[in-house]
Amino acid sequence: MAAITKQTEPFDAVVVGSGPNGGLAAKQLSEAGLRTLVIEAGSAVRSDKCYGSLATNFVRQLHAHVTGRQHIQERHAIFWQTNPRLFVDDTRHVYSTPRDKPFRWIRGRQVGDRSHMWEGGMLRLSDHEFNVARRDGVGEDWPISYADLARYYDMLETFFRAHGERDGLGQLLDRAFCAASSMSFSERVRKQVAT
Repeated sequence: MAAITKQTEPFDAVVVGSGPNGGLAAKQLSEAGLRTLVIEAGSAVRSDKCYGSLATNFVRQLHAHVTGRQHIQERHAIFWQTNPRLFVDDTRHVYSTPRDKPFRWIRGRQVGDRSHMWEGGMLRLSDHEFNVARRDGVGEDWPISYADLARYYDMLETFFRAHGERDGLGQLLDRAFCAASSMSFSERVRKQVAT
């Protein structure tokens, strides 16, 4: 990202955060001709340095656990499968929730935000999620359905050149994938444990 040194005209839009949502909002706004500014609290990360090594990550994860510096972040399973430096330090980035409604906010502070934590894996929500209240009898169903979002999923996955395989699962919808890519480290570990 380039730093702004002097701006003579106001921006039409300001996007806070460069994660998957913010980055795509900025893309759409700028492509529509709006002068768009993206504000990101973190720095850029090089993809080749993003995930670290198994040994280094383990030492960092253990240190974070012992010191309690990432006591909320470590509750997310992916924390233990990737570089803990992608997650915020909970002692420096404190937040609070009502006692009767606790919320574990998993956060990153880097360009691309949490997309790095997922190792590029993003799944489509299906009517399985949108109609969860109807199925489970708890909460409320979403006011939209998969059909409302399908064309947007298609557009984004084409832009990101989504890779994958057609598995025919109702809850993990198939799409127009590019050829399947090689498994990530955490995917290889999960496969080894499962077999």
